[in-house]
Amino acid sequence: MHLPKAKSRDETGRRVRFYVALGLVTAATLMLQIIETRIISVISWYHLAFFVISIAMFGLTAGAVFVYLRREEFRPEQLSYDLAVAALAFALTTDLAMLMQLTLVTGASPSLTSWSLGQNSRSVSQFHFSFRALS
Repeated sequence: MHLPKAKSRDETGRRVRFYVALGLVTAATLMLQIIETRIISVISWYHLAFFVISIAMFGLTAGAVFVYLRREEFRPEQLSYDLAVAALAFALTTDLAMLMQLTLVTGASPSLTSWSLGQNSRSVSQFHFSFRALS
């Protein structure tokens, strides 16, 4: 009678840790969208700031499709490991994308603006890994 209680308590602890990690990844994704929208609105024209929302939606969809197409690779017993790997990849790609975005040279030249939009479109990978963790 004592063993099922201990197993139940351990299972509850695992679930709580899993949901806390999932909530932190979700909160980081939302904060990243807000930060990137603010940065783009300062670097380039304000109406291009909504480009970040399109990037995020594309990256989130790509992550969900990736998980759906490779669902046999994502097993319930490896769920915590897959979440940890996707969250680590999300953190690393976010750092690289922010570094790239903050080192852009601003200017009035249209070629610089198109170059910065091309660089920002490469930051889709961070949202891809974010939704891979959430899927």
